[in-house]
Amino acid sequence: MIGYSRTTGGKTHAFLYPESGHMTDLGALPGSSESEAWSINVHGDVVGDCIMADGTYRAFLYENGSMHDLNTLAGAGSGLILAKAGAISDSGQIVGFAQVNGIAHAVLLTPSGHGR
Repeated sequence: MIGYSRTTGGKTHAFLYPESGHMTDLGALPGSSESEAWSINVHGDVVGDCIMADGTYRAFLYENGSMHDLNTLAGAGSGLILAKAGAISDSGQIVGFAQVNGIAHAVLLTPSGHGR
């Protein structure tokens, strides 16, 4: 199970609650103090978003115990700012929203040489 919850400091953090029964705080990306998890696949990979200090959003992928900014995985020069990741498939495909010149677009990200 995944989701988000308030920390003792009053911030919202994404969490993972595996079948083992120990809730794991997924933390947040550098430059952010809050995160929300939206989807998990059968491999335990989690996607969601972080609210950055400037009020913008950044999509993340949590896999193998680490949170990654999807913008660093998408490749330079795309012009996209990946803001929200809403779902991840068992094959690693991610759907979400990105900004291009301030306009929101739906996106489908397909992994290449990363993850599954």
